[in-house]
Amino acid sequence: MIDGGRTDRLVDPLGFERDLFVKPVFGRGGKGAQRWDFSGGRYRSLSGLDLNANQLFERLESQSHKAALLIQPRLFNHPALNPLNNGALSTIRMLTCIDERGEPELVGAAMRMAIGSNRTVDNLHSGGIATAVDLDSGRLGQASNLGAANSIGWIDHHPDSGALIAGFPVPMWNETCAFAVATHRKFADRVLVGWDVAVTPDGPVLVEGNGAPDLDIMQRFARKGLMAARCGILLAFHLSQLDLESLPFF
Repeated sequence: MIDGGRTDRLVDPLGFERDLFVKPVFGRGGKGAQRWDFSGGRYRSLSGLDLNANQLFERLESQSHKAALLIQPRLFNHPALNPLNNGALSTIRMLTCIDERGEPELVGAAMRMAIGSNRTVDNLHSGGIATAVDLDSGRLGQASNLGAANSIGWIDHHPDSGALIAGFPVPMWNETCAFAVATHRKFADRVLVGWDVAVTPDGPVLVEGNGAPDLDIMQRFARKGLMAARCGILLAFHLSQLDLESLPFF
């Protein structure tokens, strides 16, 4: 991490010879994210900057006076997803909820994809698109954006690559579902979590967990209300277990 112009150099930057992904520690929606591709001993940005390691870290240290930055190795999707990710890492928002037995249950999933000139992040607030994932089969549905602009609508194919989205099977789907459920077991005090999971060549990798998992966005791509489905049933169950009269707002 780099904060206030100082780098926590747990790894020597001169030996950090790999593609890098940099984001603000307290950022949201992909804002401020940077992608640096490593080749021939130098780091190159998508805008054309070409820096050596010392130059890159000096640049990031300068930027960190405005916001602390997290530096991570750049992850890559499973090759089967390359026609859909536009060069950015495509992640799946996987919604898990504790069930009536106290076990995590997968109740929703939506895969996000970058489009257009954006080849850094897949976030919807950065102009990306998403599609629901069928929980049983792992197949994608039609895709769309957040709905603020009607230029895309609901589409079957990726607008840049032309690759088929609707009906596409997510690779390693069963392993990815099991991974999300197992991860929630580590945070069993949380009733509902939205996990951002990347399917990589080595299997599912957790990017982050979200305690406020944007149910409105999940519902848009499911194209139905989640409260009428399993998610709503489980949330109603947990509410029924509360002693509401003891809460401060009653």
